[in-house]
Amino acid sequence: MFLQRPKPYRDESLESFFIRVANKNGYDDVHRFLEATKRFLQDIDHNGYQTFPTNIAKINPYSAKNSYKFTCTHTLTF
Repeated sequence: MFLQRPKPYRDESLESFFIRVANKNGYDDVHRFLEATKRFLQDIDHNGYQTFPTNIAKINPYSAKNSYKFTCTHTLTF
């Protein structure tokens, strides 16, 4: 499906890996990349594709929550 298939870094989070794969394949918006991936999976496994997330925050909710908190705190300090 994807022409560019970079290898994950040893210490890379899953969400970071998805963002890198999306960018390498010409997607500026990771949400559009995840939707395209989900459509591809639907063709392969009609029942299993439903659990694939299209929201990057659902891939690693802990990281998304902490990144958001850091961003809010960071912007408040300026």
